[in-house]
Amino acid sequence: MELGLVRNAIALDVRIQNILNEVGIDVPKELENSPELYDSIEQEVLTQICNPLGLLGIEFDRMVYQNYKAIMEMLNSEKYGKMEA
Repeated sequence: MELGLVRNAIALDVRIQNILNEVGIDVPKELENSPELYDSIEQEVLTQICNPLGLLGIEFDRMVYQNYKAIMEMLNSEKYGKMEA
């Protein structure tokens, strides 16, 4: 992905998994050991998230990677803010 050979893919690393879990999308634990499951979830993210936003997978992946801390802080503050209301 870094070399530009793959443009529409997502590395479903722990950051992406944490964000998906935080917004209520359960990522199965066996993801790392199942290429079929990995491909299926990657395609769902590309289809359901990236395409509507007009983003390539690499763009989404980099955006999450570069802003992970801020995204998690925002999601956590929203979650706890809703609980207090």
